[in-house]
Amino acid sequence: MNAVLRSPRCAAAVVAAAVVLAYADALGGPYQFDDFDAFVDVPAAHTLAAWWQDLGHGLRPLLKLSYLADWRLGFGAPGFHLSNLAIHLANALLVLALARRCLGHWLPQADAATRDRAALFAALVFALHPAQTEAVTYISGRSVSLMTLALLLALHAYLRQRWLAAGAAFVAAMAIKEPAAILPLLLCLIERCGPAPPARATVRRRRLAVFFAVPLVLGGWMLLHTRYHDFLLASLGTRTPGDNLLSQLGALRYLVELALGLRAPNIDPDLAEATQWTPALLAGALLLALAAAAAHACRRTRPWLIFAFAWFVIALLPTNSLLPRYDLVNDRQLYLASIGPLLGVAAELAARRAFEKPRALVVLPACAALCVALLLGTRLRNDDYRSEIALWRATVAASPGKARPWNNLGYAYQLAGCGAQARLAYEQALAIDPGYLRARDNLLVLSLAPARRAHCA
Repeated sequence: MNAVLRSPRCAAAVVAAAVVLAYADALGGPYQFDDFDAFVDVPAAHTLAAWWQDLGHGLRPLLKLSYLADWRLGFGAPGFHLSNLAIHLANALLVLALARRCLGHWLPQADAATRDRAALFAALVFALHPAQTEAVTYISGRSVSLMTLALLLALHAYLRQRWLAAGAAFVAAMAIKEPAAILPLLLCLIERCGPAPPARATVRRRRLAVFFAVPLVLGGWMLLHTRYHDFLLASLGTRTPGDNLLSQLGALRYLVELALGLRAPNIDPDLAEATQWTPALLAGALLLALAAAAAHACRRTRPWLIFAFAWFVIALLPTNSLLPRYDLVNDRQLYLASIGPLLGVAAELAARRAFEKPRALVVLPACAALCVALLLGTRLRNDDYRSEIALWRATVAASPGKARPWNNLGYAYQLAGCGAQARLAYEQALAIDPGYLRARDNLLVLSLAPARRAHCA
């Protein structure tokens, strides 16, 4: 057993098998929700000529190119799902490799088998956590998983001192999704308390300066770009920066609870915006400050703790800090953010010799049981994506006080020809938010449409 765990190929095979077992049942899912706005109804995701024409003024060109490749292959939704599964598998393997490298740096004195077991545990939890389903099973979640793939490739190239490859992967990540701009901060973290390549301080500063220049240049271009400019203005008009910071404390709490299994995955969480301090927000801010202080206090003896905390914060800076977004939080924001904390947990377990006898007799079965539970939870969540009706049924059960899920459930029923169920869902959306124009318009269209016969459970 030790030989299996210590072999990089065998450990990779275990991770690959786990990913396939967790997500094979998701391949038959249909297009959902934003898929239609992201690629199904987008000409630039259908033909190379349209993509090329869109290149000069479109958003996220490499993301659209990945959709275009799947569209042209002609396998329909299963082809898109298969690509998402492959991207997630590649990310899980890169997390495994990063964990092995980090643990070797942090705990050189630890037994190699202990480090390998800890690295495999971190990779398996990343691969199997049900929170990842939004970035894997939900096709439009590819924006996050594909961006993460490019960022992890850039990190590994940087650690191997392949600077051109790292720079190219970084530019690709920016062309997939804009939050990839955090890479220079992650590199600073690697330099500060991770397995950075050896170099003099002046050399480190110079190479980091190059990576900081990339988002500055691309960011300047984006500000001059009409679509990005409109996107930024719309975002800033969502809520004030102050209110957004307060609201994001609740969003961070949601993500932490989701990571710990205290919340079930939800494609449309019901989080209220905050405009003033409350006891719950104050408690959350204090806990966040205490966690930061504790990690900083242990930075010399346990550098993986500050690494875990800082990675989590850095990964969420674009989505959960000053820049307002229409949705306060999405499950897929945990995809990249979870990697650092998982490496920190793995390192702490290895430092405490949890994977060595006699503790291993208890810890290893517990870790195996956790991975099985996560796998089953992921498969259960995948079942919610089997149809639009199933997805929005699960969502209104998790967010019964939010109007949009009820409207989306009504629209799913309407497309399926279930007029009575659609009417009830629209009426519930309007009962929650009487000013919700989309639900009102959908209800009007439904009343004017001819009745259809359909089997509606």
